[in-house]
Amino acid sequence: LNTLKMKGESVRVADMCTSFQEAAVEQLIVKSRKAVDDYKAKMFVVAGGVAANKHLRARVQAVFTNVDVLVPPFKYCTDNAAMMSIAGYYQYKNDKAVLDTELNGYPRMHLARK
Repeated sequence: LNTLKMKGESVRVADMCTSFQEAAVEQLIVKSRKAVDDYKAKMFVVAGGVAANKHLRARVQAVFTNVDVLVPPFKYCTDNAAMMSIAGYYQYKNDKAVLDTELNGYPRMHLARK
């Protein structure tokens, strides 16, 4: 975008956004199709905030015709911020708070209460 502006060329933001969405959705479809095939899945579920994307929803329905597809209603397609916040709250409440501001991500962290 900046390079185009520096060259004095106009930028059609809507076209750029559409192109980005198409590229992102296509990558999700390609990787998901590979996972469905590799694991011989019988069902494919679209979840999280990305499931609210109408283009992704349509592509999933069009591509995954050989498995059951579950796409929840829009009101259930939210991101994980609330889930992570409540997990952090209970961790803090149980005196397991970490005050270091340079924490590393730990994707396999056990979040269930003991």
